Amino acid sequence: MSETPKEHTIKRSLNAAVAAWYPAFSPAVAGHADLEGLIKRLVERFPEPNDRIVEYDGKSYESRGVLPVKDGGVSLHLTAYSPGDKINAITHGQKTDYTNLVSPPENTDFIEGELMVYVRGNHVIYCSFGIREGRLASYLWLLAKKAKIPQADFQFQVKHRVLIDKLATIQREGVKSIKLSGVAHSKNLKVAAEKAVPETLMTRITGSAVQEIKAFFEKSGRTIPSLENALVDVVFRFDAKKTPNLQGELQALAEARLSETEDASDDDSFVIETMMGNKFKESDTRIHKEYEFTKYGKSANFKLVSEKMREYFGEIAEASGDGKS
Repeated sequence: MSETPKEHTIKRSLNAAVAAWYPAFSPAVAGHADLEGLIKRLVERFPEPNDRIVEYDGKSYESRGVLPVKDGGVSLHLTAYSPGDKINAITHGQKTDYTNLVSPPENTDFIEGELMVYVRGNHVIYCSFGIREGRLASYLWLLAKKAKIPQADFQFQVKHRVLIDKLATIQREGVKSIKLSGVAHSKNLKVAAEKAVPETLMTRITGSAVQEIKAFFEKSGRTIPSLENALVDVVFRFDAKKTPNLQGELQALAEARLSETEDASDDDSFVIETMMGNKFKESDTRIHKEYEFTKYGKSANFKLVSEKMREYFGEIAEASGDGKS
């Protein structure tokens, strides 16, 4: 069998996580909730995909694929789109330097992002194509509201499962520093100016940093430079003499952050350095597996990804012995 050409494939990570409930919001639910059962409950309430649409942050979110798996679990295909949005396209054969806006066909919308998820009990395997994994909780919460199901049942967060050996190294060696990096852009300025609730920690940090720099230039009477896309680095570093109490706080912050998904990154925007000089990006510590899928538009075929997620869950369950709960 011939291999699929590289230009026809797309690489993605299958990531292992777990649904964790907020006891403060749902004390009666935390400890015995079952995300798999809750998803199936919503699908029973809304069997038609068009009924599973919710509006969030200016976009429509819809679970177009929900596949119960025979040997347990459920797969869900979450899509995002802006109703009626056009896309910029090139029309070949035209004698013009301009592009054209193309409308979607009738009764159709262009997909802007996808999140494919396999859930078994409270265990989650996800593959992201433009939608962050944390959006799953928001979507299900809003869908529960639409279904008039108690929303406390859906007060959960998707938390990454962390490689024990990497976490043990961080715990054993201790945390010397944590570096946070972000890029300043107009959205950060808007968040900082309006004191709105930021989407991430770095949105707040970069927005505040830009505002401080602008104030410095205004005070000195100098022309304010363009700060669009400026890189902002913040480093918290332990110093035995100057900050003797900081090491414990950095340790706690690092360990807590590694399981978070809402602000998580795959690049160098959050880096932990241990007292022994070892450095870890967030992606270095997560339980995940790389796959190369045949392209299906800008993503991959949901049924194929679903099967791979189910297989990966089985591998993790077999290796850890705790995945069947």
